[in-house]
Amino acid sequence: MSTIFTTIVLLTLTAVLRAEEPDIAALAELHTNEAASYAISLDEGQQQPLERQKEPVFKWQNLLHDKGQLGAVYVWTREERPERLETIFSQHENQQRAVVHEFHTLSERVLAVRSPKGLYREWRPKGSFPLKPLANAPAVSDNAQQRLLQLRNLARKFSAVTHIGNERTEMRLAPRPLVRYQPTRNDVLDGALFAFLSSAAGTDPEVVLMIEARHADSKTKDWTWHPGVARLTDRDLVVTRNNVELFSSIADHRLKAKVEDNYRWTHNPDDTYYVFRAKEIPEFPAAKAKPTTTKL
Repeated sequence: MSTIFTTIVLLTLTAVLRAEEPDIAALAELHTNEAASYAISLDEGQQQPLERQKEPVFKWQNLLHDKGQLGAVYVWTREERPERLETIFSQHENQQRAVVHEFHTLSERVLAVRSPKGLYREWRPKGSFPLKPLANAPAVSDNAQQRLLQLRNLARKFSAVTHIGNERTEMRLAPRPLVRYQPTRNDVLDGALFAFLSSAAGTDPEVVLMIEARHADSKTKDWTWHPGVARLTDRDLVVTRNNVELFSSIADHRLKAKVEDNYRWTHNPDDTYYVFRAKEIPEFPAAKAKPTTTKL
């Protein structure tokens, strides 16, 4: 087969594949509308509602799925501090589009959730998000720009690895934080969210690391660094810093994620992590393929 003929075939296949994919902007609108359909509060009476950031903090793609997955990560805040992490993604299945909702609380309180009607499951977290003082950490700087450098340097010291059977996959840290925040609260000075991405599946975020400069308790006036781990994977997960475990679902079975109903629903024991197939909708029309001009 000649080089010219091979090039023509490859370009034709690329155009066909592009023509079969839904429009990216339409999928982005779908994901944002799904994210906006919830009402979240720190209390059952919805008197302390969380605010959803209008734009996703991260857009991602999983290349391992047969038809590909596209998703977006959203953050909900209270007094400018992230309290809830949400990723909405969708995929083509059996001439339809499956829409998946995935959550993790970042709150020190048990969140009150009002879900939209008609979903396969409803998220009702029963626990909060633990943050523990970080041993052997540098003193928190008084300068905001210096603290950002400290946050980045601290994040680089962590590693995240998923396990399934004998397969071990180390994730890579995204180059920039998803969010950097300086709340209006008295007990939290500064913080950031960092994503660890799948090394094999594209840019799918499977772990989010929160690092905060905060008081260790109500009596302490000094600021200290506190990390916490939010999983976005059903695999066993181990997160370490300098070979010291911060999170391990292998060592602590209470941290394991349980897969239910033939992968339609996955959660941990206190439902602080929760992912489910929310609905199936008609597949979007394929995007119009852009004409390709090639010099032979």
